[in-house]
Amino acid sequence: MKIGHISLFFSRFLLFAVLALLPLGCAVAPRTAPQPIAVDTYRSEIDDSEAKAFFAYAEFRLLATGNRWDEAIAALRRAVVFDPETEYLRMSLAKALLHKDEAAESIELLQKILQQAPGNAEGHELLGDLLGYQKNYEGAVAHYQQALQLDPDNEMLRLRLAMTFGRLGQGEKAISLLENMVAEQPDAKLAHLSLARFYLENRQPEKAKSA
Repeated sequence: MKIGHISLFFSRFLLFAVLALLPLGCAVAPRTAPQPIAVDTYRSEIDDSEAKAFFAYAEFRLLATGNRWDEAIAALRRAVVFDPETEYLRMSLAKALLHKDEAAESIELLQKILQQAPGNAEGHELLGDLLGYQKNYEGAVAHYQQALQLDPDNEMLRLRLAMTFGRLGQGEKAISLLENMVAEQPDAKLAHLSLARFYLENRQPEKAKSA
C-alpha cells in the first residue's frame, strides 16, 4: 500500500472513529445540571401590575372585536385596576362604556382624567360630545374650546363647536367661526354648507348664495 493511500485510510478511519464515538461520549459525559428557577423572580414577573394590565387590555381588544361588550368592559376595568395611572387605559374605558349607554359613568371618568391631565385634547372633545348629547351645551362649548386650544387644526371639532353655538342661539359666533374656517380652508365643503345654513337662519340670504 502506498504511503498516500495509507495516510488517506487513517484519516478516514480517525474521522469514522470520532463520529462513531461522539454520541457515546455525549451520552456518557456528565451534563451540566439545570439551574434552579428563581421562584421569587418568577413570581415577581407574574405579579407585575403592568404586565397584568397589558394582558387584560389584550383580552379587552379580542372581546370587543367580537362585540362582547359586557366581558370586554370587565376586562378593561381589570386593566385599569392593575394600572390606574395609565391615561390611555382610562380613556379606552370611557369610550367603551358608551357601547353600553353608560354615558354618566363615562362623563365622571373623563372629568377625573381631565383633572389630572388638563392637556388631553381627546378627553375634552369626547366630554364635549357627551355633554352636548345630554343637552348641556354650555359645558360642551367649554370643553370644545379647550380642545381647540390644544388641537387648533381639528376641522370636525370646529364644526361641532359651531353647531353647538347654533343650539345655544349664538348664530353670530357660529358664523364667525365658520367664516374663519372657510377663509383658511376654501375646500372645506362641510364648513361652506354649515355657513350657508347659518346665513339663512340669520336672514342673510345673499351671503348664503355665495357661501
